[in-house]
Amino acid sequence: MLKRKYGLLTTTMVAISATLGSSILISFGQVAFYAKFNPILMLLAWGLGGLLIIPSLLIFAETTVSYPENGTTYNWLKKANYKAFAFWFGWILVLIVSATAIASITIASSELIASLFNITNPWITKAIGISLMLVTALFHIFTKKLVIASQTVFTILKFVPIIFIIVIAIIYGSFNNFHNQDGDTLKQAYLTSYLLLPAIAMTMFAYSGIESVTYIAGEVKEPKKNIIWAKILATIIVVSVYLILALSFIIINVSNDRDWLSTTFWQEAFAKLKLPSGLILSFNIFLIIMFYGSLNAFFLYHSRMVHKLAQEKDLAPIFAKVKKDNDSPYLAIILLIVLASVYILWDQLYSIVTYFIIATTILQFISIIVACQLRYKRKDYQRLFNNVIFWILLFAVILADIVLLTGAIISVYLSAVNSNDWWILWKCFIVCGVLLAGYPIYYLRSYCQKLWFKHKLQKKSKDDKPSVGD
Repeated sequence: MLKRKYGLLTTTMVAISATLGSSILISFGQVAFYAKFNPILMLLAWGLGGLLIIPSLLIFAETTVSYPENGTTYNWLKKANYKAFAFWFGWILVLIVSATAIASITIASSELIASLFNITNPWITKAIGISLMLVTALFHIFTKKLVIASQTVFTILKFVPIIFIIVIAIIYGSFNNFHNQDGDTLKQAYLTSYLLLPAIAMTMFAYSGIESVTYIAGEVKEPKKNIIWAKILATIIVVSVYLILALSFIIINVSNDRDWLSTTFWQEAFAKLKLPSGLILSFNIFLIIMFYGSLNAFFLYHSRMVHKLAQEKDLAPIFAKVKKDNDSPYLAIILLIVLASVYILWDQLYSIVTYFIIATTILQFISIIVACQLRYKRKDYQRLFNNVIFWILLFAVILADIVLLTGAIISVYLSAVNSNDWWILWKCFIVCGVLLAGYPIYYLRSYCQKLWFKHKLQKKSKDDKPSVGD
């Protein structure tokens, strides 16, 4: 059994490290695009996005304190005996959440590498990304101590680009973007404020990670105190940093004369400031390192979850196999590479981020269902909130999920309209179909298993039946 060794500081740092980094640099351009490049709406989107994550963090903190074990919602579903939901949870987590998280970071990394070498062919860029995943996989499969040590190194390095942007904003930034908002512009922004829904939805990609505290709950000392406070402190710090970073981007330069759906849009912004080419190159290199660090961490965390699902028989048991010399779940890593490659070859970055948001929102619905069931059905549940506060938080979580789903749908629709490519919408329908298929597939699998077991019994009975001559 794992020892409880993490205090408040370590637990808080885990949540911050899992959240801060590449996700905001990927999603910032999309938030700006949907907020019509209006600085006030952009800051409002990031602020509201931060507020929307608080109710779910508090409810899940209560459930985690009641059952401080590693594995979060998946373990809760097993404890509540929700076998179909547990299978569905694992289905969504592996096929969509884990795969799209890895795919999005891979695409961002490959686009940056391609930009440094002036590579414009999208298929060569995708090939670079898949090659990067393969290198990372080999790193995880054939090493152990280096993989663990690299997490700390990359966590430190990921702050370099963030600090760089803030420093550049202080030196070169201007608040003219706020001063230039005349009455007509603000009126138009108000009339199109429904676009805040997809903008807020895009911030969820950047805020995902604070819940990682629940994944190590079995190793946290005094979980009733430390888990709650770690989530609160991490949320305050992350939201503050993101607002400062968003403000830094705005005062550097925000205009719609560049491709804000690309991961390289800030290069043009820095170019307009006429920064030394060596400084921009250094920023891009550190950015690639930061993205690779996120990719490295994703392979570590997500492969362990795939391994857990395989151990619980909610995924083919073969994916529970590990390399004997370093305990690396190599088949789980290979599965993640295959799934992420499908998304990389099939779609664009902004669509993949949308799939991630839709999937995580559905997983949150499942988590809320099991949290309520455990709270009102089990005597060992520790209630931190009275019923009134709990139901207010529950209503806020449901409202937040509706906002996120609506925003994600609007985002996909607007992407199809702006690009005049309705295949974008159909691809989203296909992914949602795969997402929803997990629940009925559980019952189909159970039915097939019963038929197979019945067939084996009948065959055994027939083989054991004595012949006429005996």
